[in-house]
Amino acid sequence: MEGEIRASAEAALAAVGQSTGGRLELSLRGAKAFRAFDAWMVVVSVNARSPEENRRLWGAFPCTDENTGRAAVLAVLDSTNRLLERYLQTQEQ
Repeated sequence: MEGEIRASAEAALAAVGQSTGGRLELSLRGAKAFRAFDAWMVVVSVNARSPEENRRLWGAFPCTDENTGRAAVLAVLDSTNRLLERYLQTQEQ
């Protein structure tokens, strides 16, 4: 399960990073699944680097169907959505 979570999170980060044209460098600090309230939850920690700033981002997503790979991807998107929105808007203008 841990390998699937990490691989899924890394793949999602690679795709997100490509969407910014290389202006935002993302790296996975960690990804973990744990049981909470009779369901799995995936949490990720991401480093985000750009010329303007460095940030640590956090994201989480519950996986009710025990598909932890999918939950890892959605946790990455949860962690990057607001920051990514800024970079995508800048590219479109």
